[in-house]
Amino acid sequence: MKSQTKVSTEQMHLNEKEIQSCFTLMNSFWGFDRMVFNLGENLIVDIEKLIEFKQKNPDKVKKFNYNSNQIEDLIIQSREFGRLEIGKIYKKESGDTVNYCLLQLNHGGLNFETLSISAIRKKLINVITGIKQQTGIWIIPTIIRVLEMEIAFTFATDSIIHFQTRNLLLRSLSKTSQVDKRVYTKSSTPEDHHILSSKKNENLLHVLYDKIAKAEHSRQIELNVSRKYHIYRYEMTLNEKKIRSEFKTTDLDKLHNDQLSSFVYSVIKKGISNLKIIAQTSVRDTQNKLKELYVEKGKDGYIKTFFETQLNHAMDYLYPLTLDESIFLFIDVSEFVNPKNSARTKNNLIKESRGNDLKNESYFLSIMITWQVLYLFCLMLNTLYLVTFLDFGCYKDNQNNELLSFKIPSFTNEEKNPFFNEIIRNKDKDIGSFLDSFFNRIWKNIYTILI
Repeated sequence: MKSQTKVSTEQMHLNEKEIQSCFTLMNSFWGFDRMVFNLGENLIVDIEKLIEFKQKNPDKVKKFNYNSNQIEDLIIQSREFGRLEIGKIYKKESGDTVNYCLLQLNHGGLNFETLSISAIRKKLINVITGIKQQTGIWIIPTIIRVLEMEIAFTFATDSIIHFQTRNLLLRSLSKTSQVDKRVYTKSSTPEDHHILSSKKNENLLHVLYDKIAKAEHSRQIELNVSRKYHIYRYEMTLNEKKIRSEFKTTDLDKLHNDQLSSFVYSVIKKGISNLKIIAQTSVRDTQNKLKELYVEKGKDGYIKTFFETQLNHAMDYLYPLTLDESIFLFIDVSEFVNPKNSARTKNNLIKESRGNDLKNESYFLSIMITWQVLYLFCLMLNTLYLVTFLDFGCYKDNQNNELLSFKIPSFTNEEKNPFFNEIIRNKDKDIGSFLDSFFNRIWKNIYTILI
C-alpha cells in the first residue's frame, strides 16, 4: 500500500488557492495532460553517474540492469515528470537488438492545469535535459512519436452535478449504453460516483471525474462538503492506433492545433447526435412500458405503478428508463388511450412526476438532465472556439482572485411549462428536433456561459 505524505493545513489552503487560480480568467479550458512518447533508440549513457543516481534515489529507480556500459532494463518513476523506461528490443528487419526509450510525461503537482501542444514540446525538452543532468542518460531523439495522448476538458461549476446528468453526458460522448463507476472513498462525498468511464472503443477511453473529490481523497485539500464550487474533468485517452487514424501521424512536431481542434469538435458533435438517439430511445421505451402497464393495471392504476417502479431501472442499469419530464411530451399515448385524451394524459404524467419529485429526494426527472447536458455541450463548444484565440491550456488572470464557475442550470415549473405547453399544443413528435431547437436557444445566449 502506498504511503501518503502528510500535508499541513496551511499547505492545503495554499493548494486550494492554486486550484482556484486556474479559473480566474475562464470557468473552463481544453488542454493536454498525460502523454506517452517513444523517443527512439539513440542514447549515450554515463553508467557511473546513473549508478550514483540510483544510490541517492532508490525510491525513484524501480528497475535497473546493465551490462558493461549498456542499459539492459531501466525504469525511473518521478513525481517531477512521470516515468522513463529504457530497454532492448529485437529488430526483425535488421536482425539487431537496439535500445527503446519510452517517456510518460505527467503534469505533476495538483494536476488541475493542462497544457498546449507547444508547451508540451517545451516541457519535454526540459525533462530530457533534466534527465541528462541528473542521471547521465543523454536521450537524442530524431522523431518524437506520441504513443498515448490525453485531451482534457476541465471546468468549474457552482455545485455538484447530479450523477444522472454526468452519466448521460458520458454515455453520449462515448456512445455506450452503460458506463463503469468508481468512488473516491476518502472524499467529503463518499456516497457519490466520482469516476465514470467507458472503453467501448479499445483505442479511445472516455473518463469523466470529480477533481475536487480526488484532491480531497489524496489529502491535497481539506474535506469540505459545503464548498461553494466544484471541478470536473472530461478526458479522452487516445492510443497510438487512434492517434495515427485521426491525425495521419504520430510525430509530435506534425500535430497542429487545427487538426486537434477538429477532432475534439467532431467528438462533441457526435455526442450531441448520440444524446438525441438516447432521448428517442427513452421516448420509445417509456411509451412501451406505459402501454404494458396500462394493459396490466388498467387506466386507474398504470400511471401510479409506472412511477413506483421508475427508479428500479436506474438502480439496475445506472440510467433511468425515462430521462426526464420532457420524455412524456413525445410519447404517442394514442397507443394505449383515446387520442382525444392525449394532452390530458401527458399533463397527468408530468403532474405525477412533479409530485414524486416533492416526496422523494432520490427522484430526478424534474431536474431535466437532457437540458443540462445540452448546456454542458454548449460550454464545451464555446471553450473550444476560444482555443482559436488563446490556444489549448489553462490561462489565469493575475489581477483577479475570484474563481469563475459555470452555473449548473435548474428549471422551475414556471420556466418549463411554456416549453411543455407549446410542444403539447403543436403535437410535436420528435424529441431530436426539439433538442436541436433548445440547443440553438442556448447558443444564442452563449456569452453568459463562460463567466
